[in-house]
Amino acid sequence: MTRLRELLLLDDPQETQFFGLVTAFALVVGVAYWVLTREEVGTVLLLGFALATGIVTTKLHLDPRARLARERARAARLERYRPRGAADRSSEGEGGIDRPFLDETGRLPAETLAPLALGAGVSLAILATIFGPAPAIVGILPLAWGAWQWLHGASAEYEAVEHGHGSAPEPGVRQADEPALATPARLGTVADDERDPASASATPAEGPDPPDPPDPPDPPAERWTAASGALAPTIVDNRHGPEVPARSDDSGRGADTPGRQPRPEPRAPPAADAPQHVVIIGGGFGGLYAARTISDDGTRVTLIDRRNFHLFQPLLYQVATGALAPNDIASPLRSVLEKRRHVTVLLGEVVGVDPGQRCIELADGATIDYDALVIATGSVTDYHGHEDWGPIAPGLKTVEEAEEIRRRVLLAFENAEREQDRSRLARWLTFVVVGGGTTGVELAGAIGEVANRAFRRRFRRIDPTRTRVVLVNSGDRLIPEFPARLSRDAAADLRRLGVEIISRSRVVDVDPDGVTIRHKDTGEEQHIAAASIVWAAGVRASPVGGAVAAALDAPIDRSGRVAVRPDLTIPGHPDVFVIGDAAAVDDGRGRDLPGVAPVAIQEGRYVASALAARRTGRRVRPFRYRDRGSLATVGTGKAVAKLGPLAFDGIVAWFIWLFVHLLYLVEFQNRVLVFIQWAWSFFTRGRSSLLITGRSFSPAPGAPGRRA
Repeated sequence: MTRLRELLLLDDPQETQFFGLVTAFALVVGVAYWVLTREEVGTVLLLGFALATGIVTTKLHLDPRARLARERARAARLERYRPRGAADRSSEGEGGIDRPFLDETGRLPAETLAPLALGAGVSLAILATIFGPAPAIVGILPLAWGAWQWLHGASAEYEAVEHGHGSAPEPGVRQADEPALATPARLGTVADDERDPASASATPAEGPDPPDPPDPPDPPAERWTAASGALAPTIVDNRHGPEVPARSDDSGRGADTPGRQPRPEPRAPPAADAPQHVVIIGGGFGGLYAARTISDDGTRVTLIDRRNFHLFQPLLYQVATGALAPNDIASPLRSVLEKRRHVTVLLGEVVGVDPGQRCIELADGATIDYDALVIATGSVTDYHGHEDWGPIAPGLKTVEEAEEIRRRVLLAFENAEREQDRSRLARWLTFVVVGGGTTGVELAGAIGEVANRAFRRRFRRIDPTRTRVVLVNSGDRLIPEFPARLSRDAAADLRRLGVEIISRSRVVDVDPDGVTIRHKDTGEEQHIAAASIVWAAGVRASPVGGAVAAALDAPIDRSGRVAVRPDLTIPGHPDVFVIGDAAAVDDGRGRDLPGVAPVAIQEGRYVASALAARRTGRRVRPFRYRDRGSLATVGTGKAVAKLGPLAFDGIVAWFIWLFVHLLYLVEFQNRVLVFIQWAWSFFTRGRSSLLITGRSFSPAPGAPGRRA
């Protein structure tokens, strides 16, 4: 034990006891975290942070000067709780030095709780960088309280060391002009001749002290028991026999009787048309957050999706460029919804809906009845009528598309390494990204980083820094949803990464040799020879949502989105909600809300609240989107941010982008893995998932070493 104390830097037995208390606290928190989350890595990290913080707080808490001041302050404070004439029991282990954690009232004083709360708050605040906002929200209260107690007590404690008393007397504590406190050998006691003069004059001068009055009996406890469908209080008083149900009368006098609790108000009956079975089509942001938010109040939820996982699409471009693996940003739906026992996940594809029978039809012929239907089918890549371009220029909406883009990018460098012809070499090292929105900007910047940083010294025949990355934008500036200044800053950052930006141009043809663009200003056409082309020039609503909308005679716009009412329902069908990229929702200023994750998340939560309001007969308020800002990253350490009236770029915007995206990842292990991968990439400038998967490698024609 002595050796263990030396290893932990705990040289004093009291330090060992205090560290044991902190360890017990950490174990309790760790067990609670494990029971709630079942996450092994999180539990281990939480215990590690708590124990490390415990050592620091122990050393600070048991500093000799602060300990002496605390002992003096505790001795004065115990005056309020000790009966007159009480004997000195400090030597018996009840308070004082023998038990430095509890005072004679059997309570943990603030001097002990403050460092514990401070340590727990610091640990939880550190964990918030990985685990999301929950630890920060939980930790801010103990952190604030512990810090306040620490700072408030520090001045009083050290002043007590200097002057022998606390600086601010408490009620019942001896004033500064009264005799000094007991010596440390008699901590927690005061001599009989040091009593309050007023109390001394009220008692006889000689003879023993009168006996203390008996403690008042504890009031009988109450608990609520179910009887005949209503809750009635039952008085539990073991001193007067068995439990006896409390009498209730219509006069209402029992509500004001001391020690009795008022009868709870009866719960309002659910509305007659309250939905009992909610069917959600789609496991994206909107559908998943609706399923997670609908309360277990008798409502059954069925979530149907063609895939068995939820995909975090905002980071899909990092899978396409080898920064992350697909499993880092994908979470199995059954795992995410495991603890919501009222939610059932089904793997299937919806092909139709029958509003008369209130049921949906799956591709295998099965039907599922519903009381309320939520359509959250998402969106697909929009080629503006040229669907034949899809095999040549894949979009970026699915894991398979991201892996295909990664495969083509990596194969281009491998083929270039073996290429002898200069013209074909230039084609292999040319990459075209179509679309100047957030996805196009982030993808072009990531490809530029791969070529100029990750692959700088990994090839022998070619120079990857001479790679040509072309970003074709049909508009006047990039990411038009941001202020013009941020658009210019993003363009400058892309150019520093070697990205060539061609604005006010649209693609008129895509072929295996490259793309043909037409400049809007001159009308001239230009062909760019490229082996890798990525399409990020728009999305449209999923055909599944369009088929369902057609069956319900719902109006749709040119992008295939359903025009919904302010409560996100289809006109004429109050039991059918449409959310996410499948819905065209007016923002109140005559414009449609963008198809981004925060919009879908808020809409999913709104549907859950609207269904709850219907069940209780409350009025359903119209949906209102709260815009918390926009973020886009250009590369490592470079991003643009628009948060309310603030618009800025640089490393600060990039860190905010990192934190927000970690926050929106659904599962804990995804946050940990992504955080580790990003940290590794930041310090090493490397990529961890540069794997060529899919079809086998086929060298380019005429490459060296290939048989004729």
